[in-house]
Order: sequence, then structure tokens, then C-alpha cells
Amino acid sequence: MELHYNTKHLEGIASEAPPAPATIANPPPMPSFGGYPIPPVVPPTKTGSIAIDIILMKRSHPKAFWVYTALVVGLTALAISSLFADILLFRI
Repeated sequence: MELHYNTKHLEGIASEAPPAPATIANPPPMPSFGGYPIPPVVPPTKTGSIAIDIILMKRSHPKAFWVYTALVVGLTALAISSLFADILLFRI
């Protein structure tokens, strides 16, 4: 390994038969969409708690977490406001 680094990567190269590219040192490029790399899918964990799942989502996917949070807050506000409107208008 030292020979390889000392000779500016010219000597000390593995030469097994058949020659194959080094996939560990040179991994294949990540798939991309729109010029941005797509992150690998993380296997789901069995936590058993919704609170822990929400914290893990915020840590793993911050943009998706904030979109989901805004959607839930907006739908909750819409439901509460329509409920109050029904109470005020129709005196249910």
C-alpha cells in the first residue's frame, strides 16, 4: 500500500485475473433526479412509538418532515375553523 502511494498510484496495483474494477474504492455513482442524488432507502425500524418515528423522520428527511407538519397543522386548523363556524352559524 505504501508503494502504491509513494509512486503516485502507478505501482502496487492489484492485478488478479480477470481484471475487475475496484467497486469499494470507486463505488458506482448514486442515481440522481433533476441533478440531485437520490439517497438510498433506509430500512424501516420497529420502534413501537409514534413520537420516536416522528423524531427519526425529522432527522432523516427534514424537508419531508416540515411539509408533513405543515399539512397536518393546516388540515387541523381547517377542521377546527369549520367546526367553530358550524357552532357559531348553526348553534349546534
